[in-house]
Amino acid sequence: MPRAFMLIISMLLYFPVQVFADFYVIPGGGPPAGTEIRSTPYIISSPGMYFLKKNLSCPAGTHCITIAADDVTLDLMGFSLSGSGGTGNFDGIHIVQRKNVEVRNGTILNFQRNGVMESGATFLEGRHRMINLRLYGNGVNGISLASELNTIIGCTATHNASTGIYSGAGSVFRDNVCSYNKFGLMAAHYASVIGNSCTRNSLIGIFCGPQCLIVDNVAILNGSRNIYTQASVLERNLAP
Repeated sequence: MPRAFMLIISMLLYFPVQVFADFYVIPGGGPPAGTEIRSTPYIISSPGMYFLKKNLSCPAGTHCITIAADDVTLDLMGFSLSGSGGTGNFDGIHIVQRKNVEVRNGTILNFQRNGVMESGATFLEGRHRMINLRLYGNGVNGISLASELNTIIGCTATHNASTGIYSGAGSVFRDNVCSYNKFGLMAAHYASVIGNSCTRNSLIGIFCGPQCLIVDNVAILNGSRNIYTQASVLERNLAP
């Protein structure tokens, strides 16, 4: 084998390489920068990076993780947050009227109300990002963001009692799967809804306010309507 090739391989193995991907990558296998959440309930009150290193269960009668600061990234690192089920007003991740929050890479299931919930932020710029989340079996919605200008990418929301994924005006919904909810995906006005699959929801697959861009989606086998909107652009959707 040529010596130059061997030298390149040796350098790649010896020096950590940062990989830019949807999942948080730890160069060289070292600990991530940030704060580990080791138990719940937990309140994030300062900006920064927070992460899990194991599955966590949340006791009844409280939100599991409350985000009470702007500019927060919460990486579940492939682990899960589990609720106790039943009825009540408690969420897996509860965002309190904040901006620039990112939640990614994990499963949020069986909470009394919502998997991810933002309160008190209607008509405000949230600029949140929800990436690679699995929302399953929550008592109301999988994701519910009241603010505007949010991005939801690569999430799967199934078997939630009301809506799989909802976000306010001007938001982007891309490459999500929403099935076996009442409403699959709900977007306020001026949204971009691209490349999502919303099937077998009991009422409506994709429900959008006016003046949305709705392109390249699959919405079939929903109970009442596959896609419902007004005064929007619809192109190349599979929605008979």
